[in-house]
Amino acid sequence: MLENYLGKEVVVKVGRPLGSRHPKYNYIYPLNYGYIPGTKAADREEIDAYILGEPNSLDKY
Repeated sequence: MLENYLGKEVVVKVGRPLGSRHPKYNYIYPLNYGYIPGTKAADREEIDAYILGEPNSLDKY
């Protein structure tokens, strides 16, 4: 359940750094975006995560 992660410190693997462009849809990411390794969401993929409050582009995994 996603609620188990609220208010917790987690590790996020960044797949789309701030300012990067989506390869298919020409979307520019306004935040660092990635996933929480070792988790499963309802879509059976790892839980997606945006990193808030970080003004710099983080390294891609």
